[in-house]
Amino acid sequence: MIVNCSQCLKGQVDVNYATGKILYDIGVIPGSDMTSEAAMAKLCYVLGKDEWDLPMKRSMLQANLRGEMTVATTGAMRELDIIPHIAKCLRVSSSQEVQLLRDIILPPMFCNAAKTNDVEILKSLKASGVNFSAADYNLRTALHVAASNGNIEAVNYLLKIGVNVHTKY
Repeated sequence: MIVNCSQCLKGQVDVNYATGKILYDIGVIPGSDMTSEAAMAKLCYVLGKDEWDLPMKRSMLQANLRGEMTVATTGAMRELDIIPHIAKCLRVSSSQEVQLLRDIILPPMFCNAAKTNDVEILKSLKASGVNFSAADYNLRTALHVAASNGNIEAVNYLLKIGVNVHTKY
């Protein structure tokens, strides 16, 4: 994977320019206004995520994960975008506290999507990298919630993406 970074003081790498478009067409990832140091750190983080497939890694390299780049367009809902904002509002700073915040906020979100049979929300949450095996405050996973509500579409989607049917808390 290659990330295209600019060292200009103004502007950013963009696929709307001829050079940026050519590089994008051959698989180079546009790095927006990210510094080369931030790009290296981000590459290390993203490439270390073994649970992400190649398209997910490419998508995450183009997304603003921790404020390292400016993104002009918004794509799929990303839990990685909302959690830092909530953490900032709550004045949470340590990585352990941020992880606890994720563990508290995300499971009810995807369990609610499973309860309402909203496969599009489940897909969007999957694109953001959430772990559907995590349990909500009732110790139920999204698959358990979807199955107990008879939501066949949500159950089929969760099984298709490999959610473990034997997860218990």
